[in-house]
Amino acid sequence: MIEKERRIKRGLIVSILIILIAFGGIVSFYQYQTVKENFNYEIKKVNINIDNLFKLYLENTKDKLIKRSNIMLANPEVLKAFYLQDREGLFQKVHKFYDRMKILNPHLKIMTFRLKDGSTFLRVHKPQMFGDKLNKKRKIIIDTNRFRQQQCGFEVGKLKMTYRVVTPIFYEGEHIGLVEVGIEPEQMTQDINHIFNIKDALLVKKNTLSVSLDKSRKQDIQDFSPARGDSLFKENFQQIDLDKNEATIKYKNENYIIYSHIDLYNHKHEITAKVLIAYNIEELSNRFYSILKENFIYIFLLISVLFIVLDLSFKYFLNQIEEGRKDLEQVNKNLEFRIEMEVKKSREKDKQMSDQHRLAQMGEMMSMIAHQWRQPLSAISATSISVLLKAEFNTLKSEKVIVDMKKISDFSQHLSSTINDFRNFFKSHKDKKLTNFAELTKDVLSIIEISLINRDIKLIQELKCTSKFEIYASETKQVILNLVKNAEDVLVEKNIKNPYIKILAYYDNLNYILEVSDNGGGIPEDIIDKIFDPYFSTKLAKEGTGLGLYMSKTIIEEHCNGQLTVSNNEDGAVFRITLKA
Repeated sequence: MIEKERRIKRGLIVSILIILIAFGGIVSFYQYQTVKENFNYEIKKVNINIDNLFKLYLENTKDKLIKRSNIMLANPEVLKAFYLQDREGLFQKVHKFYDRMKILNPHLKIMTFRLKDGSTFLRVHKPQMFGDKLNKKRKIIIDTNRFRQQQCGFEVGKLKMTYRVVTPIFYEGEHIGLVEVGIEPEQMTQDINHIFNIKDALLVKKNTLSVSLDKSRKQDIQDFSPARGDSLFKENFQQIDLDKNEATIKYKNENYIIYSHIDLYNHKHEITAKVLIAYNIEELSNRFYSILKENFIYIFLLISVLFIVLDLSFKYFLNQIEEGRKDLEQVNKNLEFRIEMEVKKSREKDKQMSDQHRLAQMGEMMSMIAHQWRQPLSAISATSISVLLKAEFNTLKSEKVIVDMKKISDFSQHLSSTINDFRNFFKSHKDKKLTNFAELTKDVLSIIEISLINRDIKLIQELKCTSKFEIYASETKQVILNLVKNAEDVLVEKNIKNPYIKILAYYDNLNYILEVSDNGGGIPEDIIDKIFDPYFSTKLAKEGTGLGLYMSKTIIEEHCNGQLTVSNNEDGAVFRITLKA
């Protein structure tokens, strides 16, 4: 018999090992997809931030140039000197404005006064150069004189591409010319570089180069010619496709993202140039794959520990059976106690049946533990990724690190307490705790709230009842966690628009009530009466065991002397926990 039982043991262990490996593979794949999605999300977030920063700096630059140009032209002496075409007098009046603007912004390149025929009257930045006419080439000058309205935009001039603010000048109601102020686009990219450590390049539309002093053609990219930029771009022009907003290239054995969605517009809102941005993602990639590797190690260790526990449990049961057999053999030797021997045999059979039942319970417990561990493991992963990213972008604050590390510690304690909670589930004596639904809900949300935020699920809390009552707190928190997680899974699976989960707690003068509802469309009427049955699940076999709601109902109704019910409202399902006051 011992050899047969050992063969059964080996078969069961091999079967359970296969199940654990399959479970580990599923979890590993889920972790890989999660890390990959987070990586792509961070890249997208950086691109959006760069684009928004560039637009912000450009708008800020425009406002400052307009304001300072208007202040300068508000000086009557400046207007009179220009009207009298007193070049020396005008220079004496405006060069101080230019010098102050140059101090405030070193990227200021031009300040030019032009007559209404487009000819240069005074270049404040180069006063010795004047007299040339651009009335047939420079569109922003032509349109400013034609419409006599201020124009702003990027345009190529003799000093290549600059952002220009061109303001018409009037003297005693008469239009006498204009003033042009220009800033290099490197101002914006330099400001962005202080935050993101970028490399940049400027591409100019080829049909705008006729005015530039440098008309040499370099290696073109589609309809654009490189004007200036980092050597990274010069060495990788063949890999750049402007039809794609972003691309990954290898440069000096490191990975870079090239973002090409920043367009520069002229005063008619036509694309006249592009700014290419490149930033290093090598360390970010290494960090993400390091996290992925650590998660795989944790999963492997978890499977190993569970396998060892199972093996030790089987050994214990075999030892118990062998000891019982020795007792029976001793009884068989004494014929005078034959009746007593038969009684003991009957008792031994009862014990074996009890052991088999306990094995079945152990299998259910392992499935529930795996179900409950998924959320805190994901929360630990998400929190650690958040800390790593903030460290990557130098936005990490010590007080935030303390908060995040405490969260990870709390999640780890939850993993340990889950084992104890499920172990206590099968004991007849457990301790109750004085608490309320607000405290229980707060503890649950500390685990799952990060997952809800990452999935853009709105969380609505209306915890109107703060009265305390005695209850098995740990088990009740697992029930609330299971209800919230099920709601999250439904919203994600159905891809609900504007998803939300609502948690409502109140007292109706007789009972303490907690409701968890969502807008996931509800539970079909033909299965709503079955969802609390054991092993009944609406999820795919690899995603659910069908034990979560069954155990939740058991905990509330058999352990807490309450009720767990479900119904549908106009938006979705409503799960209600009712406890007697």
